Amino acid sequence: MGGELEERFQKMLKRVVEAQKDYGGWQAGGQLPSQKRPKRETAEISTLWNLLALRTIDGTEEKRPKIEEAADNWLASSELAKNKSAKSAEWFTMRLLLDVRREDDKAVASVYWGTTWAAIGLSQLLPIEEKANVSRQ
Repeated sequence: MGGELEERFQKMLKRVVEAQKDYGGWQAGGQLPSQKRPKRETAEISTLWNLLALRTIDGTEEKRPKIEEAADNWLASSELAKNKSAKSAEWFTMRLLLDVRREDDKAVASVYWGTTWAAIGLSQLLPIEEKANVSRQ
């Protein structure tokens, strides 16, 4: 990138960094707050998206540790993180994507296991046929 595009990109990056709230996260905006999930979960997803974006952009390396520490502290204080009790698949997906980007194997494994247990639990809700349609010959 170069020229005007680079300048616009850097301005946008500056706005994203400046939009981080004192508590460490980013506030959801636009249509996000009207989604059918808790506001805290929506704000966490917005924060996860911003952290992921900052991880993929060159030129944020110096600022990233302070930004991530504040966001991580806020995210770690969440009941969603402690209990893996989010309502949306997006929350779990964003946590996984960020952990993979950070190469945090322990966190990645916990999300995979959480997903595995959720699938097992859902399978228990499937209807069971009373008579198996098995032919013995």
